[in-house]
Amino acid sequence: MIQLILGYVNFLRHNHRSEDARPLAEEAVSICRRHPSRLWASRQRRAVTALKEVLTETADTNSLAKLNLEFPTTAKADNFLPAHPPGK
Repeated sequence: MIQLILGYVNFLRHNHRSEDARPLAEEAVSICRRHPSRLWASRQRRAVTALKEVLTETADTNSLAKLNLEFPTTAKADNFLPAHPPGK
């Protein structure tokens, strides 16, 4: 599901529709927060990165600053979310 959402986010961004991509990017990060043990860290990082890029493109510096506090660029995703889904 995350891959589909992020694929559409990228499609919208490449078509200069970052405002439309934002709710989808936010939902991808929300899914990662709700179900961290079900997603690989690489997908979680990709969701956070996509949201940061959308916020940058839409010039929402306040939201970007809050997201950067929660997910610093220098931090590894496995510092805040598990590295692999259970049983993998």
